[in-house]
Amino acid sequence: MSDVTKFLKDDHARIRRAINEYQRTPTNLMAALNVCDVIAIHLKIERDLVYPAVWEALSDSEEKVVGGTDDALYQRVEAVENLEPDDSTVALKMTALSRAVREHVVASEQYVEPKLRQRSDGMQMGGEAFALWQSEFEKQLPRTWSPMQRLANTGWGGGGKVANAGW
Repeated sequence: MSDVTKFLKDDHARIRRAINEYQRTPTNLMAALNVCDVIAIHLKIERDLVYPAVWEALSDSEEKVVGGTDDALYQRVEAVENLEPDDSTVALKMTALSRAVREHVVASEQYVEPKLRQRSDGMQMGGEAFALWQSEFEKQLPRTWSPMQRLANTGWGGGGKVANAGW
């Protein structure tokens, strides 16, 4: 089990790996949708577990920045999810989504994670975050992952695409 800030950093890295996988075939809508699936799980964890723990500790301006980056990320995910298989704008929409992910990560590192580090229950929250991640992952497996990559607690056999490889 790890601290919740370590969990968030690892989850942000998981999102970057999904984006990198998509970039190997930038017109592949299924790979783009896989990125959306991974982001959706991450956002649910933040919305249900992380933000309630830190929201009151954030200033109004910090709330505005964090909320704004999340809103942009939700909009970009929705734009990709609404694409048709033969849509020629996949790469354009994914570029916008990647930018929104970067902005989200910066806001998280700058405003949310410092507040989480001040809490004494970081290890417990890390365990809860991981349990929630596993539960959500099992409900909605990313669309393009092979059966081996869907094994939630393995650090081998998936070429780095396994859910928590490196933990």
